[in-house]
Amino acid sequence: SIVGLITLINYFRVKKGIERNVYNNLHISANLKESNLENWIESIKQQLVTLRIMDHVQTYAQVLNANSSGSPAYQQAQDALKMNFIMIQKLSPGIRAISLLSPSGIVVASSDPSTIGYYQGIGNQTTYFRTNQPDINVVPTFYKNNENDLLQMTFATDILGPNNERVGYLT
Repeated sequence: SIVGLITLINYFRVKKGIERNVYNNLHISANLKESNLENWIESIKQQLVTLRIMDHVQTYAQVLNANSSGSPAYQQAQDALKMNFIMIQKLSPGIRAISLLSPSGIVVASSDPSTIGYYQGIGNQTTYFRTNQPDINVVPTFYKNNENDLLQMTFATDILGPNNERVGYLT
């Protein structure tokens, strides 16, 4: 009976040690995943900021905002942005689409042409980076994609014209 008691005590000690190891390993893994996610979000933010300040994106956004959808200048700007967005999307894993929205939220140029002309407002599901927002920690909004039930995030920032008026959103 003493042997059984010693065995039982050792069993509980080993079990407790294994539980502690597993918990510590899970904690380390969760911290690494959180760090990876934070780095990825910061990378996306930097890509958005870089795109937002590129001269051709600002110029084409102003052209799209100032012209009617049937004009040659509008079509040229839309096509140029679409090609740029497709190229950037191919180089950026994890980005499903890059779009330029009008100030009213209508997609005017996109790497996904099927979304052009549709409303994609900046709402509760969008993680929005303001132009003049200080560098703060961002808590992204995750939501389910209706097409495939996968979690996704939408990031957006505004594009300002020469007089600091909003000419569109980059998402």
